[in-house]
Amino acid sequence: MINNGFDSMWGINALGHSGTGALQLVLLIIVILVLLTLKGLSLWYASRKEQKWWFVILLVINTLGILELIYLIAVVRTWDGKGTINKADSGSEALTG
Repeated sequence: MINNGFDSMWGINALGHSGTGALQLVLLIIVILVLLTLKGLSLWYASRKEQKWWFVILLVINTLGILELIYLIAVVRTWDGKGTINKADSGSEALTG
């Protein structure tokens, strides 16, 4: 097998294995969980605030969490000026009727 530098650049050995498969899998799972959490939170807040355009944009465009973070920090944080959710918007009124 001729080593042209490409294989070693990507961490692949002569057998085609990276040797760090378990670590890469764990990191991938962590990244996926963080991104799904950000996506879910941002979609939930957009729907609670009845911001249809934000909801559609956040649902369709995948920016690896960048747009979700911008939305959660810039839009949701300034929702009531204190960085917290108003009690009326907490979802508890749906349980009490």
